[in-house]
Amino acid sequence: MPIFILLLLSRWWMYEGVALPSELARTAASRRRCGRPFTLSDWRQHWEPADAAPDTCPPPALHGASLAHCLQRRAARTGQRAQLVFIGDSRARIHFEQVLAELSLDWLGRPLPEVFPVELQLPGLRAEVLGSPERCVAGHTIGVTPEDMTLLLACDVAAASELLAARFYWHPLADGDLEARLAALADDCERRAGADCPHMVVLTAGMWYAKPFMERADHVPLPERVLELRRDAAPLAARLRRLAAHTRLLYRLDGPEMTEGLGYRSRVGGVIAAINALMFDIVSQAGGTARVWTSSLPDTLHFYHSTCLAPGTGGQLQGRRGQCRDVNHAAVPVRQRAVRALLTALCQEPTDVGGR
Repeated sequence: MPIFILLLLSRWWMYEGVALPSELARTAASRRRCGRPFTLSDWRQHWEPADAAPDTCPPPALHGASLAHCLQRRAARTGQRAQLVFIGDSRARIHFEQVLAELSLDWLGRPLPEVFPVELQLPGLRAEVLGSPERCVAGHTIGVTPEDMTLLLACDVAAASELLAARFYWHPLADGDLEARLAALADDCERRAGADCPHMVVLTAGMWYAKPFMERADHVPLPERVLELRRDAAPLAARLRRLAAHTRLLYRLDGPEMTEGLGYRSRVGGVIAAINALMFDIVSQAGGTARVWTSSLPDTLHFYHSTCLAPGTGGQLQGRRGQCRDVNHAAVPVRQRAVRALLTALCQEPTDVGGR
């Protein structure tokens, strides 16, 4: 073919808006990258201007009606509602609670007095169920705080609508109970053609090793806490590998213990960093769909430094100071952005594993 005809054809492609093969390849690569909203290197943070990072993806923005419509389309394509599971300590539970805030889900389970008939009536103790859920699927006794004699209790919780079913399982330690939970979820995925298999599992672990609670606090020296988690978590890789063969699995990195805003420096910051490195390695060994959720941690740090540690207390900062007094949990705006990214990925990718 004469060269001038090739030149004319290429100009026609460009002017008519037909993508060249190189452009198609770039578009496909961009879609693959932007389908991974949990990877730090792929996603632009909300405070970063687009022109500063042109090759990254904008933060997922589905919420409210747009999120509900996305979940409706997903249910229509797949013939079933989405299923989302959180496992871990309170840092996982607060994301379950944020899901309830984003969507109108109905609580499942039993009233708290039925789950804790004795614990809520013990004389001389004030009982507190962490998170104050409306209903409870299964109950756990944590212990009594020595300073104010409060009996701390925790719940496995669940909520659902016709578009989404969400569950949270209380497992603060990487122990045999967590192994059994992961195995039970994998069993659900392998029987009945995976009808009971969650479409996404979000896991946290480590904070109760970095910052032991109750009677463990005075008996675990700082240098030994990472070693303790390594010993406990070593068997988890096989359980995670089995589950990741059937469903999308995310491990959310732990943020710091945020104490500087209260006037003192945390003693466990280095322990949390080491635990994150350890769990990053364990999750990487799982393979399959197992991923480490790295993109949300910078948002936690940005909010903390720009709002909680910013100079001055007046103006816009004043209304958010209360969110800076919780040393263990990310502020509400951070949770909101994290959960919206989670739900956006869940509703847009209904066939990410095994045709599910």
